[in-house]
Amino acid sequence: MKRLFWHTEKLFGNGDVNFQWQTSKANYLVTCGSNGHVNVFNRHGEPNYDFATKVSGHCTGLAWDPDGDVLAISSDQNSHVILWDTTMNRTIDLDVGLREPITAIQWSASAKLAVGSAKGNLQVYNHRADKRLPAPVAKHTKKIVSLCWSRDEKLALASEDKNISVSDANGDHICQLGVRADPSMVEFSDMKMDEKLHVDGQDNTISAVIGGKTLLLLNLHDVDNPIELAFQSKYGTIVTYKWYGDGYLMLGFSLGYFIMISTHMKEIGQELFQTKAHKSTLSAVDLNWRMNKVAVAGDSCVKVHDMSDLRETEQIITVEEESSTSLALSGASTRASLAKQSAGPTEVDKVAYTNDGQLVAVSTKAGSLHVFLAKLPSLGEAFGTRIAILSSLLEVTISNSVLQEPDISISLELEPAFLALGPFHLAVGMNNCVWFYELLDRGENTAPVRSNRRSKSGQTKVTQREYMGTVSEVKLSEKFAAVRCQNSVQLHRVGMSSLEDDESSSKLFPENAQTEGVITAIALTPHFFIYATNKGSINYFSLEDWCPITHFQHAKPVTRIFPEITGTRLLAVDDIHQAFVYCPIDDSLVAVEELPNKVEGVLWENYEPDKHIFATYDDKNLHTFVYVRDSIYDSSCKKVGGATPLYHGHRPVMLHNGQVFCQSPGGKMITITLSTHTNNNNPSSGGNTNRDASQEGVNADDVYLDNMLKMNKIQDALSILGCQKLNSSSDSMSHQGVTRLKGFAEAALAHLRLDYAIRFYQMMGDVGMVMNCKDLLAIEDKRLLCGHIAAFVGEFDRAQEHFLASTNPKAALDMRRDLLHWETAMTLAQNLSPEDLPFISREYANQLEFQGDYLNALQHFEQGLNVDDTNTQGSLIGQAESEHQIGCAAGVARTAIRLGDIRRGIGIAHTHPSRVLKKECAAILEQMKQYIESAQLYEKAGFYEKAATVYIKCKNWGKVGELLPHITSPKLHLQYAKAREAEGKFREAIQAYSSAKDFDNVIRILVDHLQNPEEAVRIVRETGSIEGAKLVAKFFVRLNDMESAIQFLVMSKCHDEAFQLASTHHHMKTYASILGDDVSEEDYKSVAVYFETEEKDPFLAGKFFYKSKQYPRAVKHLLRCPITPATENDPNINPIEIAIKAVGEADDEVLTHQLMDFLMGEFDNEPKDAKYLFRLYMALGQYREAAKTATIIAREEQNSGNYRIAHDVLFGMFADLKDNSIKIPQEMATNLMLLHSYLLVRVHVKKGDHLKAANLLVRVANNISKFPSHVIQILTSTVVECHRSGMRGSAFDYASMLMRQEYRQNIDPKYKSKIENIVRKQDKSEIDAGTSACPYCNFELPDYQLSCSECKNNVPYCIATGRHLVKDNWTVCPVEKCGFPAIFTEFQAFLESEGGCPMCGTAMPAHSVSRLEGDQVKQALAIAAGLQSTQDSGATNNENSSNE
Repeated sequence: MKRLFWHTEKLFGNGDVNFQWQTSKANYLVTCGSNGHVNVFNRHGEPNYDFATKVSGHCTGLAWDPDGDVLAISSDQNSHVILWDTTMNRTIDLDVGLREPITAIQWSASAKLAVGSAKGNLQVYNHRADKRLPAPVAKHTKKIVSLCWSRDEKLALASEDKNISVSDANGDHICQLGVRADPSMVEFSDMKMDEKLHVDGQDNTISAVIGGKTLLLLNLHDVDNPIELAFQSKYGTIVTYKWYGDGYLMLGFSLGYFIMISTHMKEIGQELFQTKAHKSTLSAVDLNWRMNKVAVAGDSCVKVHDMSDLRETEQIITVEEESSTSLALSGASTRASLAKQSAGPTEVDKVAYTNDGQLVAVSTKAGSLHVFLAKLPSLGEAFGTRIAILSSLLEVTISNSVLQEPDISISLELEPAFLALGPFHLAVGMNNCVWFYELLDRGENTAPVRSNRRSKSGQTKVTQREYMGTVSEVKLSEKFAAVRCQNSVQLHRVGMSSLEDDESSSKLFPENAQTEGVITAIALTPHFFIYATNKGSINYFSLEDWCPITHFQHAKPVTRIFPEITGTRLLAVDDIHQAFVYCPIDDSLVAVEELPNKVEGVLWENYEPDKHIFATYDDKNLHTFVYVRDSIYDSSCKKVGGATPLYHGHRPVMLHNGQVFCQSPGGKMITITLSTHTNNNNPSSGGNTNRDASQEGVNADDVYLDNMLKMNKIQDALSILGCQKLNSSSDSMSHQGVTRLKGFAEAALAHLRLDYAIRFYQMMGDVGMVMNCKDLLAIEDKRLLCGHIAAFVGEFDRAQEHFLASTNPKAALDMRRDLLHWETAMTLAQNLSPEDLPFISREYANQLEFQGDYLNALQHFEQGLNVDDTNTQGSLIGQAESEHQIGCAAGVARTAIRLGDIRRGIGIAHTHPSRVLKKECAAILEQMKQYIESAQLYEKAGFYEKAATVYIKCKNWGKVGELLPHITSPKLHLQYAKAREAEGKFREAIQAYSSAKDFDNVIRILVDHLQNPEEAVRIVRETGSIEGAKLVAKFFVRLNDMESAIQFLVMSKCHDEAFQLASTHHHMKTYASILGDDVSEEDYKSVAVYFETEEKDPFLAGKFFYKSKQYPRAVKHLLRCPITPATENDPNINPIEIAIKAVGEADDEVLTHQLMDFLMGEFDNEPKDAKYLFRLYMALGQYREAAKTATIIAREEQNSGNYRIAHDVLFGMFADLKDNSIKIPQEMATNLMLLHSYLLVRVHVKKGDHLKAANLLVRVANNISKFPSHVIQILTSTVVECHRSGMRGSAFDYASMLMRQEYRQNIDPKYKSKIENIVRKQDKSEIDAGTSACPYCNFELPDYQLSCSECKNNVPYCIATGRHLVKDNWTVCPVEKCGFPAIFTEFQAFLESEGGCPMCGTAMPAHSVSRLEGDQVKQALAIAAGLQSTQDSGATNNENSSNE
């Protein structure tokens, strides 16, 4: 709290200082210290030198009259009263008729001065009548210590004679009460009591302190029963007390305690609040209603509490004595100067507020007086983003927090009563004077030149002007000022004196008070002067044209107006507290909904995008409203969200972007964020975080966005939702998010913000609405645009209103037709487009027909036929029957039939060209059970199946038979067939059953009626009919043809009957030969047992025991069967092959050893072929043993020269191992590679590719020991092919090998001389076969080298050429069993010439293979590495054979 001035004991003397603020006006503070000098100071601490007096002795009273015009002063050594009249500035020594010293004085509400003396006498002086009233009869014998007037002018006195008396204004006695101790501090109050006894405006209770310990309450209606309240002894003595509220008391005690009690009878004396306000002593308490504050003085400070929460200390005023002389500091004094003069704290004595609560005075027991600024007058105004407020009593501060400009301070000569701010001027004043301060700097950020950072451009210009009456209000614009004086307003240029006024620069309003009324409110905008009158008119006066431009007449007197800064929107409040927003552009008036009961002011939002928002305020809350003018709906002004709490004593001045700039009681600016603009989940949003009770539990983001939607803050919402979508981790949007976006999109549409609507729909991904909105961008007619948008959001009636008021009213008709609102469409068409009535009638009739209203539908169809060719203007095609007429005629036909006029309907349908109409009419007739007519229409329309169905209903088989060639429905053929069969026409029935695919009935008729088994057997074999097979089987049984009967019983799944028939007639082999795989194990077992017991056939018994999974019995019988050449090569009849399968499926060690012993010859000393052992291992899943066996078999075949057989054995084993993910043994992989290389030689020699053949033969010759049967032939071929291909060095090496003694004699004579010549010439030149990159490490390798010397990997070989593979030309055989890799181009060429895979032999076209890319090649390399990891790379290198 800021200290304005202070005076020390040097002015007052040592001791207590008695002081009193002027009542009502509070312009003066009167003091009297121990030295007896009475001083009067103004609000700024300046002494009034016109008044100076001194009292003798101790001052007993300083009292101001109710109007604050007269001051009364008394002392304990004087019987006169000194009166000072402030209005006339004169002093009166008043003789009140007493001869003893005066001890107490008090003014009544009617300016009567009561004077009490030291001897208990009382005198009343009427100041207004300037006379003494008759002296009342003395009621007290001792000193009167306290007296008090009531509101109804009763007078209470407390005396040292321990009596309290009450009398009226004339001195007549009312009552008197004796007390047990000295009374003091007598007060009147209105205590809560029975409503029957309570009288408004009258005080009914007297209170007084008795002996400093108790509080007496005396009800004037019950004087015989006074109440005396006692308090705890720890509180000390009662220092002071104050009445407040509805019968409540605040009491301060000497030991620092401060309490609150109630005087309500139900809770009288009950302590509602208690605290120890000060540590040692409490000296005074003062209460100010306007500020809602209570000051508690004690020790060396004053504690200020807010009445709404006494537990919290709002401020602490510490009083320090000053060592210097008396000072009166202005607002410019600094804290540093105060600190230098401080002499330490002192004990506080008294505290008192002014009536308005702006100043508080504090005196000390040492004799000093201090005055603090508790609350400044709430003078403040905003223009744009600048705010001017009274920051001190003689200082105005202009700030612009939005643009962050430095604060500007302007010192004033007088304390102003009003303030106004314009773009270039500041106006302050009081009474009838106004001072205009010109703000010289008129740059972009206009600011006064006189600032804390002083400008060099000069001093602020000041113009003073006086007016004819007391100024109540001033408004400023750029060039003009509007000054309201009493009932008139003077509009003049700023800076001009009254002498310079002329008609073009000054004007007085109203021109005629009788006709226009009294001006009740004014406003000034950059272009308009606006004023309202008590007759309800709102008037706009143009400042540029200097003439009235708009006059609006309201039904009620307008009391206040609040225009938006441009004046295009104005909120007005009338005398019945109804508010409306007026737009002078079109004279529109929009009522403000949910207006609060109390409105002290209105702030329009000055943030450009939100200028449609304003806030109303009272002393407690702010309320947000949004005004909507441009919308598809009617203009509206609605309240948004809940109330925003306003700090007590703070006055809103400006609203910018949801921030309310408020003037605090201390002259500071604070900001409060409107609750509608606050996101409580976002701490950075600042402002007020209170939330409506109705919104508890609701997500703050949802409430915030909902408020933005209601306030039409489309742009801000777009930014927030866009950021939320960018921050979302998911591409998809939740249902809640889509709903929210849709709400904002529709709001943007409703307010004609198409650009924002498009962006919202884009965020939603609603392509259709984006395109629709873009189509609307080209529409310039506002009403037409509103109509289309209203239709989009489903407001069809409103859309119709807009369309009809637009330049294209027919759009309303088009909309109703699109919506199928036919009645409305017909009404609109009568005025807008009569030529469209027939077409609308037809469409309406279609809808009525669909709804079942056939009568009205018929009428509208008939109306649709009445087309006026003169009005159609070419809308119908110039044909005899237009599409429209055809449709109407069809409708007439349908509805006529439904209404019973069948002949008319059928007649129209027969002549109508539409097949669909005939079908529709036929269906209606069928429902009406008019079958003949229905069938005829179906037949005429070409719907033969429907016609046949209806003919069947009426048993007209002849017509059905005629239509059968056109019918494909099996159901109809079946119905006809049954009818023909019933009539005994079996041939026709068979034909119909065949058409219906019912072959069982065909077979039945052939067997039972036509005795044609051959045809029946043929049909059974072709169709596989089970029921038919049963019928044929029964027929053959009747003919005693058992084999045929058994065959057809098996076909019909009648296995039990077939088995019985076969066993009875000894045809079991026939039955066994035709059994399939769909027979149960029991059936197989029955057959096996039969062969075991009856036929004694071990093979068939074993075979069927195997099929019935009786593996031990199967193996037992199968091993007894002999092996013949006929059975050895056929696995289906080879008993050993079947036994191997049985052992493999049984997975039984005993059976396995039994079969193994059999194969090894343990039973008959004849070892069986090794291929059976290999197959046994495969059946048992013992693939490693199978691989070893396969290698042995292949080696035997290879040694025997059967290279193809050996190759196939190894390839089959290779595929099986690969399928079971088992690594390929080294020897098997090497042998397969060598055999495949040798088999490829013939292919390449045949194609003439001798270089490939030579390289493959070199690979085989290097491993010649593995081909012992054809050593000389292979070496001879190697020499010949190497010589042909130019590999002379290799030819020489292998020719030299042939010249050895063991080979030379066996060389084919045809090549012998040629080989000898090669050896003789010793030509060792060699053609390079080429190199290519290793697929693992890209190291360059010879094409036919299959191991990489760099990465040590075995490289896969091409099955078409034998070369190693490369990554960029890789493929595999597409056969799943094979899958061997190859060079893509070489493999395609091989397939084109040979037609099949060289490895597996499967035939395939060349286009069936494809090149592998990227990861496919990597996967193939990994597979090859896994399969060949055990392969010996050394076997693939050019090593010498074992014979070398």
